[in-house]
Amino acid sequence: MQGVSAKAAWLATSKITVNLNAKHERIDYQNTPRRLDDLSTIGLGVDYMLLRNTKFDILMERGIRSSNTDGNSYRYNSIMLGINHAF
Repeated sequence: MQGVSAKAAWLATSKITVNLNAKHERIDYQNTPRRLDDLSTIGLGVDYMLLRNTKFDILMERGIRSSNTDGNSYRYNSIMLGINHAF
């Protein structure tokens, strides 16, 4: 796998952080027949600190997978929610 990515974070307030991620990867499956995929994603996330050790996350992501194998190319949109607590 080879790729490139870029990330940026903005501390909007003491409790809110906004993250932007962009990534492009080339995935070589090295099998027969040879399959090569290109995966491009962009994501926007927001973290909110609920308590000192607890944060709430929301991440929205959009991606495109292109493959040289029929039926393996697609686009997707996703939303992920999470709560993280550090002990």
